[in-house]
Amino acid sequence: MPRIVPTSPERTFGAGDRFLFVEGETDDALDAVALRMLLGPFDVKVRAAGGCDNVIAAAKAFARMGVVPGFGSAECYAVMDRDHRGDDETERTWAGGPFAERRTHLYWRRHEFENYLLEPEFLAQPGGFLRQGRTAEDIRNALLREARRRVFLDAANLVLKALREEWRWWDVREFGLGEADFSTVAAARDSLLTGRQYERMAPDRAAVLAPQALTERFDAGVALLLGGRGDGQLEFGAGQWLQRMEGSNLIGAVLHERFFQLRGSDGRDLTGPDLRVRVARDLMRRFDDLAYRPADLVAVRDHFRDTQPPRFPSTDTAGSPTSR
Repeated sequence: MPRIVPTSPERTFGAGDRFLFVEGETDDALDAVALRMLLGPFDVKVRAAGGCDNVIAAAKAFARMGVVPGFGSAECYAVMDRDHRGDDETERTWAGGPFAERRTHLYWRRHEFENYLLEPEFLAQPGGFLRQGRTAEDIRNALLREARRRVFLDAANLVLKALREEWRWWDVREFGLGEADFSTVAAARDSLLTGRQYERMAPDRAAVLAPQALTERFDAGVALLLGGRGDGQLEFGAGQWLQRMEGSNLIGAVLHERFFQLRGSDGRDLTGPDLRVRVARDLMRRFDDLAYRPADLVAVRDHFRDTQPPRFPSTDTAGSPTSR
């Protein structure tokens, strides 16, 4: 997490400032830029603060620092990737609505923010930068191809993410595409069981890392993503793969120059991360005009819209009214 070095609470915060901290290394990351466009009109300042633990720590630290003499304190919120977390843990942060009951953090209901940008029906709505002749069906087919290539890899990584959360001292890295065989359920299961060195685990953890225990966790992940399809075939409408696979690894297949066309300042077509950020930003800019909008993003937007403090006119030194 970038080191926070405020000058003083009075200079860092204004009266009634509202901050939303998100995961990411820079404020130019896709989710930070998109949420800034969505929530900025309601006086929300979106800041990237590193990983999940850092996001919560940043929100708490800024809340403690944000006391403005004579005005009270700034409001600080945090929203984090769901990753491997189950329904109960996730839904507790949404009970009664986002940030209800004085809660200051929530987990996305999908794996991460990028998953909300995977839906073809959301991306292909009129008025955006979709290339002429391209359709939601084209985006759907591209997403299916990439998701089918990665689904068993993601099921294996769900196991590692859960173990890493349970054992904070175990900093095992996740699998990467191409370092082992994840082409089928059986191959991915074997890669999970044989592709890691577990000798560093304490004896009392041995049962959790036994082949049967790892297999059960992996099979549960496959069933979650594929919806229990016995043929192992990933399809739209079956399983939770669209919500629970790693959206950041899938989004390049749909927010791609094959489907979207934007010109950069040099007159060339944008590609890669620059294109993805611009398309996401444009969707958030047009959010209220879109026929289809992800419900979770609507709920978060509505919270900050409905709780926006009123802006009262002030008076300048000449006595004429001004506004903040």
